Amino acid sequence: MVARALPSCDVPHGTAPHRASRAGPARPVPGAHRAADAHPTDRRLHVVKPWLKYSIVRLGLFAVVLGVLLVLRFDPLWATLIAAVVGFCVSYLFFAPLRRRVAIDLAERRSRPARLDDDSAAEDEALADDEADAQRERRPGDQV
Repeated sequence: MVARALPSCDVPHGTAPHRASRAGPARPVPGAHRAADAHPTDRRLHVVKPWLKYSIVRLGLFAVVLGVLLVLRFDPLWATLIAAVVGFCVSYLFFAPLRRRVAIDLAERRSRPARLDDDSAAEDEALADDEADAQRERRPGDQV
């Protein structure tokens, strides 16, 4: 038996073969050009934030363990406590890369300067002007 390459391997990135004929010309995939030419903020919309992914994974793990314990007829209070401890231990041991990404994301957010609205920017400018005027008045040698 001779191995043969799949037709999809010969298709350039961002294109899909014509459905009517495999030998037909490749046509662009709708939306494929958007990812390469998109504005950086548009690309961020397609990425799940690390804290959201980590939270969903931890809550999902908790829910699965709790569901299994409740099916096994554990007392709901004890099942909840056991599910919380198991979820914590498993996430601590096995989800360290996700936790690291969350920490890095939070550190990057913290290091970014805060965005000021128009009112705050105008107030900052007014305070800077007032301070500059006060410094000019304090200098006795500058007066003519």
